[in-house]
Parts: sequence; C-alpha cells; structure tokens
Amino acid sequence: MLDLWEVQRYGTDSYGDADYVSIYGLAPSEWYRKGIRLLGRTAVECTRDRLADAMGRDIAAVANSGHRASGSTVVDLFVGSGNTLFWMLRHLTESRGVGFELDNQVFQLTRQNLSILGMPAEIHHEDYAKVALRLSLAADQLLIAFVAPPWGEAFTNASHYALRSTSPATPAVAVHLFDTLPIRCLFAIQS
Repeated sequence: MLDLWEVQRYGTDSYGDADYVSIYGLAPSEWYRKGIRLLGRTAVECTRDRLADAMGRDIAAVANSGHRASGSTVVDLFVGSGNTLFWMLRHLTESRGVGFELDNQVFQLTRQNLSILGMPAEIHHEDYAKVALRLSLAADQLLIAFVAPPWGEAFTNASHYALRSTSPATPAVAVHLFDTLPIRCLFAIQS
C-alpha cells in the first residue's frame, strides 16, 4: 500500500504532476485524507479522473440516446480501483453498479474505498465469467458492460494495442457476455 508521498512522487516523476493519480473526483491529498488507499500497481493501472469522467459521459450519452438508461445495470468486469465504475455511475444516475475483481488485495481496498465514498456498488471477488450468476436483469433492461482487461501481451507489438492479446482476450470476454446474458447490451472497451 502506498503512502501519500509515494503517490505524489510517482505523479511528479512520471508525469510532472503530483496530482496525476486523481481518482473519485479527488486529488491524492484529498482521497488519502479520507482514508482511501491504493496499491502501487493500482496507482499505475487505474484510469485517472479526467479519462474516467470523459468515458462515463460518453457511455451515458450513448446509453441515453437509444434507451432510457436510468435503472440500467453498469458492470465493470475488471474493476481494479473502481474509478471508471464510479464515474459511469455518476453519469448514469439511478443505475445499479457491479464490479468484478480477482486480486484479493485490490478487491479489499476497492470495496473499502467505495464504501468510504458512500458509493453503492456491489464489488465481487470473482472472475468476470461469474457475471451471469450475479445479475438478475429484466428483458427490457439495458446492461452496460465496461471492459478493460489486464493488458497481458497487448502491448508486445509497439505499433498497436492488440485486443486479442489482453488477458483474457477482449473478444472472448464479449462472446462470453453475449452468450450468458442474452439481453440488450452496450459494450464499452477501454483500449
């Protein structure tokens, strides 16, 4: 688990910005003061506020363009820090939030962090493949599935990001989701 100075040093050394790891709408000094904590790998891998907020806005705009998105279910299949789920739920009010995380330490901290923020999201310490067991959806309900799987070998070829080389492969995640939950789905991929 990182101390505040380590988070700020990472931001300064890597990006010239001590507040680079801003998550949940808070600069590092603010989230740290509230008791929110991150592991080193989570600080590196998390989607920072600026991008998570933009993705949340875009996903909400698409969801609301073809369907009333309130009452929808938002699922982050590889939740990590939960920051992207946090922002999607901020822009999709009245939606249920569900996240899946395999790493026990990341799972424990994310659940604790979202609880500190009063974010009513269900975080499960399970593989994304269990999503069908955890969701009960009406036939007319919209499922918004966000996928940002571990990179795996996706950056091996420096010229592009290979969705088939994430771990698990992003196309396989999509096929599994569509096969196990035959409902209307907005599938968003962070690449």
